[in-house]
Amino acid sequence: MSFAPGVIFGETAMLDGGGRTARAVADEPSVVHVLTRARLDEIRRSDPLLASHVLFNLARHLSSLLRFANATLRGTDD
Repeated sequence: MSFAPGVIFGETAMLDGGGRTARAVADEPSVVHVLTRARLDEIRRSDPLLASHVLFNLARHLSSLLRFANATLRGTDD
């Protein structure tokens, strides 16, 4: 799978503390930003509004992944 700039990955392990479900390898020079659970907790304490935006964007991202998985299982392009 290839990712375009700005794509999120690794969010499930960060949010639920479980293991990673895949690994990533860059095939060209890349800039990757890391948000750890500990750092997200710091942001929640210091800037609750920013944390709510981050969490809302993560929820939207996970929702789109779930919709895609459901459509794939049904064999449709919904």
